[in-house]
Amino acid sequence: MFQAIIAGIFLGLGLGLITGPIFFALVQTSIQYSRKKAIHLGAGIWLSDVLYVSILLFFSSYIDESLHWDHPIIRILSLIGGAVIMSVGIHFLVQRFRRSKDKVIPLSGNSFLLFSKGFAINTFNPFTLFFWIGLITGSKLGADYSFQQLLVLCFMLILTIIVGDNIKIYYAERIGHIIHSKWKNRLETLTGLIFLGFGIYLIYLAF
Repeated sequence: MFQAIIAGIFLGLGLGLITGPIFFALVQTSIQYSRKKAIHLGAGIWLSDVLYVSILLFFSSYIDESLHWDHPIIRILSLIGGAVIMSVGIHFLVQRFRRSKDKVIPLSGNSFLLFSKGFAINTFNPFTLFFWIGLITGSKLGADYSFQQLLVLCFMLILTIIVGDNIKIYYAERIGHIIHSKWKNRLETLTGLIFLGFGIYLIYLAF
């Protein structure tokens, strides 16, 4: 169980380093409107993650009862999830060698619209779905986690994401300066290596 807790925290920290649309949206909203408004945006993002995890954990219990985690379909999902996550890692490694513009997302000061925007950004991002699929299939294939361990892993991961997002919101102005400095490239390199490694590991498990 301790292994699941540590894995959830470290994966949450890795996700928090991604300087993608969600990262910029939280920082942008906090600076442009307020920390409270940014939390409304974040709440939509967090709810999306909770729904994804709930659905996938439900199916994982079905797989435990009706299929086997060595089933070809499960291995294909691990392969696809690994490929998507690995491509994200490659994207961040390649991005540091070229000049890239910040991802500016149209936002509103309306709390409900911000909540809806956050939910939509996360839900319709293919990486989100394949990350959770890859994480759960990888945890079963590689570490043979029980349902309880999967639950703890996902809980700690989402908790770490929420804490990390709130730190971004609270220190938005300072982070805004940092991501325009040389540290942005270093951050993207570290993020790329983390997800490249995780993606390769999931592909390895598929075979």
